Amino acid sequence: MIFIFISIILLIVVIIIYHFVNTRQIFFTTDEYPEMKILEDKWEIIASEIPPFDINKLDQYPKRKRSAWNNEEGKNLADKMNSTWFQGWQGDHIWYNFPLMYHNKIIDQSDKICPETIKLLQQLQSVQIAGYSILMPGSKLPIHTDLTGKKYGSMACNFLLTNNNASLYVKDGNFKKHKHKRGRLVIFDSTNEHYADNQDDKIRVILYIDFKI
Repeated sequence: MIFIFISIILLIVVIIIYHFVNTRQIFFTTDEYPEMKILEDKWEIIASEIPPFDINKLDQYPKRKRSAWNNEEGKNLADKMNSTWFQGWQGDHIWYNFPLMYHNKIIDQSDKICPETIKLLQQLQSVQIAGYSILMPGSKLPIHTDLTGKKYGSMACNFLLTNNNASLYVKDGNFKKHKHKRGRLVIFDSTNEHYADNQDDKIRVILYIDFKI
């Protein structure tokens, strides 16, 4: 009888934990972070300033190391960066990034190439890292985490600027899917495992932001 009682209690606990994990909010919008709404209001301006990208010169863009992110190595890289597209750390011709800001510092000529976008980002006063990001047609990023996120006092923002069939996936027990909508940002904790895909025949461009909370 005691065994049955204990088994029932354990089952109830498992059900409660499962329910919590599967109903916890992991995707956030400007409802929860209203200070980010100015980006959505001006998304067409931000999209109009996407820097030129030459799809025929994929190998000619410089690469960055995965470890060069929210740390001293990342700062040193940002200090030397030119205003150009960079290949993502995995280096397989599917992911490219154009740096705009790093810890309130404007990178190289980004304020001249993307002047209105920089002005909008400066209004937020909480930007740690910001830049445009390309995902090539029919591609998927590998599952990864970042050296940013809630335990580092920040959140990540993906802001779709092109008309693509693309999604973001964040793990919380299982991977949960967020379908991107152009002109609408999604905010998430990048210390959780996550990845993105572009199920389209056109390049996908987002504005990526990591901001302090």
